[in-house]
Amino acid sequence: MAYSSRDVNFIIPNYALDTSLATNKLRITIQIQGLKSSTILEFHKKLIPKLYKKASNGEIVFHLNNDGFLFEFRGLNNLADCNYQLHVNKLPGILDNKRSQLIVRDDAVEIILMKTDDSSWSSVMTEGLHIVENEKK
Repeated sequence: MAYSSRDVNFIIPNYALDTSLATNKLRITIQIQGLKSSTILEFHKKLIPKLYKKASNGEIVFHLNNDGFLFEFRGLNNLADCNYQLHVNKLPGILDNKRSQLIVRDDAVEIILMKTDDSSWSSVMTEGLHIVENEKK
């Protein structure tokens, strides 16, 4: 089911930053209390199976660009009033869009950002994320 972000009042979710995975990796854990995940099996090119988790009581939109990302969650069922948006730009370095990923877990979503080089995320850890505020239209 598709939706327009203009029709929803989003709030910025609670999140935590972690760089303990590797120098060029940043993990952003977004807490969504009550989020349930379900396992999906997909076949790519009819040969290679891919197993991943998907939100079962909400819809997630995730777009990456070279220096940031847009994450939106629109809750369904028991989370119908939970609508979150985290729009970040001006990250240091260039993101590796092919290796960065979004992982859905129960009660949380993890965004793993990887850079194309081995430069540090230290400026993000000291200054925080540059969040783009939701503009109402």
